[in-house]
Amino acid sequence: SPTEPNVEFAQRHQIPIYFTRPFRSFQLNQAFHLAHIARVEKVDVIHACLRPPGMFLCRIAALVSNKPLVLYLGTSGGVYNKNPVIRFLQKSLYRWVVETSEGVIAMSHFLADQLRSELRIKENFEIAVIPHGVDLSLVRKTGSVAVRNEGQGNHVLRAVHVARLAPEKGQDITLRALAILAKRGYSLSVDFIGDESSPAYTAYLHDLGQKLALPENTVHFLGYRPLAEIYQILQGYHIFLQPSREEGQGIATVEAMAAGLPVVASDVGGLKEMVLDDATGFLVERENHNDLAEAILSLMEDDVRRLKMGEAGYARVLENFSLETTERKFISFYERKFEHF
Repeated sequence: SPTEPNVEFAQRHQIPIYFTRPFRSFQLNQAFHLAHIARVEKVDVIHACLRPPGMFLCRIAALVSNKPLVLYLGTSGGVYNKNPVIRFLQKSLYRWVVETSEGVIAMSHFLADQLRSELRIKENFEIAVIPHGVDLSLVRKTGSVAVRNEGQGNHVLRAVHVARLAPEKGQDITLRALAILAKRGYSLSVDFIGDESSPAYTAYLHDLGQKLALPENTVHFLGYRPLAEIYQILQGYHIFLQPSREEGQGIATVEAMAAGLPVVASDVGGLKEMVLDDATGFLVERENHNDLAEAILSLMEDDVRRLKMGEAGYARVLENFSLETTERKFISFYERKFEHF
């Protein structure tokens, strides 16, 4: 999609982009098309950031074009057929793709462990873990945290939830937590930023907000925003919310920490590796809106704690999740795997 953050990055750096239709299993014409692109562009490696069907086609393209294949896992698990025979064949093909690739990288230890368990891959099979990094030069952090915590008085604090509107991202959990806070007399304004590509779920969220009788101007749905714009507008918030039901890494949480925001996230998947509980924010029980409300409240009532958590989050990104750190890890990985180039 032309709106994806990696496409925005490629366009800024004048990297050639080819757009294709979504990869579907066994549509081999797409594999041959990718192989043609690989030959035309004279690429050294095919680097696949897709779900299993797309990775299978990339494996075929790599064989046809005689190029090495590296898999980059950024999402949780595959979606398999309910028929046990078909499911077995799908997993067998996926295992073949993984085990015959020249390298496999996961965004988190959670994704690496999940892949081993899902496909019963041997423990000695190498899966490198390289989290998605943040370009700190795009995040206008200087002084922002301190400003957000000075002179609040009776002003309403602002929280933000950045993710596509989808059940697995837990926007409905946030709404239920807001209802709890409102009943207890606390005011928190929450902006939802994200693609509204699931009309049914979007409609459900609007209906739920009305059923919960949330106070006026408590919730705003801002739709899709370019990544560069998100980096800038994060400075106008006090708290970042990510109560996902599942998460491979939790890139948005890392971006929020880079902007100096304390994060309240669910204790699932890669989020447990990104957020340090009671240090850079809070990890709350999955699908527990009561737990979420309590964590938010603790940040609303303690400006100093909120400030310290925001600063700790920024320091954590600077040390572990900056774009420079990610680049060094990728370079090291490729130099080790393809030293013959």
